[in-house]
Amino acid sequence: MFTYKFAAIRWKISVALMLLSLVVLTGCSNKEDSALKKDVSDLKESVAKLQAAIAPTPVKLAVYKQYGFTLPLPDGLVPQTAGIGSASPSNDQGQLTSSVGGVSMVLIWTKQKMEPAEAVQGAFEVLKAAQPAVVFRPVNQGEIKVDGQAGQYGAFAALDKNEKVISTGAIGGWNCKNGANFTMIVSGAVQAAVEGSFQGFSNGFKCPA
Repeated sequence: MFTYKFAAIRWKISVALMLLSLVVLTGCSNKEDSALKKDVSDLKESVAKLQAAIAPTPVKLAVYKQYGFTLPLPDGLVPQTAGIGSASPSNDQGQLTSSVGGVSMVLIWTKQKMEPAEAVQGAFEVLKAAQPAVVFRPVNQGEIKVDGQAGQYGAFAALDKNEKVISTGAIGGWNCKNGANFTMIVSGAVQAAVEGSFQGFSNGFKCPA
């Protein structure tokens, strides 16, 4: 999802491949030319190194499951937790926040009865009330499944007073069979990073047993 970051490297690979093709074509009339063979070998090595440079490095994940649910987080990342209406979080209520790579995530869980669509709308209204100087604009909504449970999501853009997009985000809401409902908010400046993180968190989430 971050291929745009490697545009310069991909351009170098394209140039190297074109040069390699030209060398091979011009060398067809003299296949015994040792210098030509060395040039081809050097170009192949350069292409291989450039391709290795743009190969994505997998992010090592750890499993967070302190309050019954399971959530994948980057290894080494220590999330912040707090209670909702109480000093400390528990299996019945709480909130977890984390931020890495320009993407922030908030996960809220309670035992209060609430439909997923209500949870998404409620979180969106809280965001708007908390930042009155920012214009929050809905851009998409639909259904999701988290650990086999039906849920809802909504995507939004945050704009400044000049109507310039300053961040994007996604809100997801779902209920688990143990009676807990979960709301997740993922936001950041880069839409692709937000979408990828939202999918990663929701796909790896497991409800309390």
